[in-house]
Amino acid sequence: MTATAKAINLSDRIYITATQGRSTLVSGEVSGVSSVSEIVSYLKNTVEKINGIVVLTLRNCTQGWSQNHTLVLRRA
Repeated sequence: MTATAKAINLSDRIYITATQGRSTLVSGEVSGVSSVSEIVSYLKNTVEKINGIVVLTLRNCTQGWSQNHTLVLRRA
């Protein structure tokens, strides 16, 4: 998580988009999460064969902010 990460509250509606290259892996809304780490865990559990560089875009519909995270994910 970056030093400029915004706060996420359990009641916030977060719209996430995860892309790898030109492919969209996940696009949708989540709630009931309180951190970027929880969203990354959700992403890993949702996409079966995720491996490599992924760009995760978060848009907090409740608070009105968005941010991008570039991740390197590896399946064990």
